[in-house]
Amino acid sequence: MVRGLGHLPYEQRLKSLDFYTLFRRRQRGDLIEVFKILNGYYEIDPTKFFTLTDVSNTRGHHMKLLKSYTRLNARSNFFTQRIINSWNSLPQEVVSAHTIASFKSELDDYWSSSGYGYEQRLTA
Repeated sequence: MVRGLGHLPYEQRLKSLDFYTLFRRRQRGDLIEVFKILNGYYEIDPTKFFTLTDVSNTRGHHMKLLKSYTRLNARSNFFTQRIINSWNSLPQEVVSAHTIASFKSELDDYWSSSGYGYEQRLTA
């Protein structure tokens, strides 16, 4: 779609455009939706989707989500299941952002500083 990049392999096009892979872009979108649900940006009850852990001695942030057991592989691919590990791995400063824009910025900064360079964007 971008002139002059059609001959380059996918990895090189991503690098020249400074894009994440499709997997990372989808994951970023899912994390933004979790942030919106948990912080009341939608008029829905977050407990219908997620359960916050009540264990206070866990590492990480104060908004850790409980991952329920899934017997079927299809269930583990639902939004409410597939995003929990990614959400729980975020640091406190990302999760405790005050606005959606600051969450996006903190998430991108965290990914950049934690080694999600072009190589790791491509392998994930």
